[in-house]
Amino acid sequence: MKKLLLAVSILAVSAGSAFAQNNVTLIQNGTGNTTNTDQTGGLNGALTIDQAGDLLVGEITQTDTAPGVLANSAFIDQDGDNARARITQLNADGVNGANSATINQVSFNGAGASLNLTGYALNGRIIQENGSGNTGWISQFGSTNGDGSGLTSRINQDGNLNAAFVTQDAITNATPFSRADSTQVGDGNTTNFFQTGDGHVTAVFQTGDGNSSGVTQDNNSTSGGSIAMINQTGDDHASNVSQNGAGNLAMVDQVGAGNSSTVDQSLSLTGEADVNQNGTDGVSFVAQNGTTHYAELNQSGLRNNSSISQTDGLGAGDHDAFVNQSTDDNTAVVLQSGTNQWLTVNQTVTSGSVNITQSGANHVATVNQ
Repeated sequence: MKKLLLAVSILAVSAGSAFAQNNVTLIQNGTGNTTNTDQTGGLNGALTIDQAGDLLVGEITQTDTAPGVLANSAFIDQDGDNARARITQLNADGVNGANSATINQVSFNGAGASLNLTGYALNGRIIQENGSGNTGWISQFGSTNGDGSGLTSRINQDGNLNAAFVTQDAITNATPFSRADSTQVGDGNTTNFFQTGDGHVTAVFQTGDGNSSGVTQDNNSTSGGSIAMINQTGDDHASNVSQNGAGNLAMVDQVGAGNSSTVDQSLSLTGEADVNQNGTDGVSFVAQNGTTHYAELNQSGLRNNSSISQTDGLGAGDHDAFVNQSTDDNTAVVLQSGTNQWLTVNQTVTSGSVNITQSGANHVATVNQ
């Protein structure tokens, strides 16, 4: 261990003399720690790894061979057991960069009985390449009881001025474990994830410029997690998913430009929302509170606006709502409360308007415009 620290210190000194302000700081305390660091060329590169515990692996690779003003920075802090972190930052030739990546992981008592020895209680990865000004940030906290929990976060950024933030906190040692993935290809995209509990899955894919996506999931101390899948292709889309409960599923697909989607499944069990926006400046809102609700919303065209709200009310839930808008400037507002409601809206005209409220039990409505 002392030989490893000495070698890294010598590397830092030699790097500082050859390339301005390249810095390396490494502190390891525990058993079985492994660190791989690599800085090549460029200016202002900074690298910091602080590991405590056992079986921790930290890897950082920063490569910038192009001339110009470069400011790569990487930080890994792992405190616990069976954690793994990886940061890779690459700048293309001739590009001025200001990339920054941060991973902070905390686990208590490791994976132990919950995972085999090939797995990790915490696993974070950030990869930034072919661009400048990208920011990646991961913070994960393990369980405070039992054998710890497995949390996995992955951020991939290819472009300029992208930002991704992931926070995960496990409250039990239950399986399956939570996972968050963010892939950004383009410029100026933003993702922000916050997951509390176990068994959550979030995956966001952004291709284009100026897209934003936010996901918040909390299983409210119940068994099982929720799933959020978001795909944004084009420019200036906005998507926000909030799920509080267990067994919920939200799928959002945005293609075109300027579409906005909100899915709110709070205090919900096994709710499902499927939103498809293929057009320009569409607005969609889905709110479900209760048990076993299903909402499907399809928009194609320009400036369509739709809202679906479903709640158990005085009944047992189990509602289904379908809204299809295939032309321009349509508006649909749907509210269902009670038991076993079913509603379908099809809008194929221009500037159509529908407003439907169903309350009670076992209603069925179909509207075609």
